Amino acid sequence: MKTILKVKVSPGASRSEIKGWIRDQLKIQVKAPPEKGKANKELRRFLAKVLSIAPGQVSVCSGETSRNKTVCIEGLPETETIPLLANPRNNSHRE
Repeated sequence: MKTILKVKVSPGASRSEIKGWIRDQLKIQVKAPPEKGKANKELRRFLAKVLSIAPGQVSVCSGETSRNKTVCIEGLPETETIPLLANPRNNSHRE
């Protein structure tokens, strides 16, 4: 089971949160800066927390240095992943 998501990431936000869907792309703000892989690491951590899975199950398949990324989520089918990402109570985590 694998879910592949198109994600547009905005690094350097005040908190990590899901902003919503733009066509087939999920817009996410992350609080980490876009340097030395910090934003990608925060994106993986944040999505893992929202989906209640281990960070190792989330990887950036393509777009490591771009705002437009393809994210692969192992162990969750798309039919379970999409509703979790669309649920407003899951959309932000302050830490």
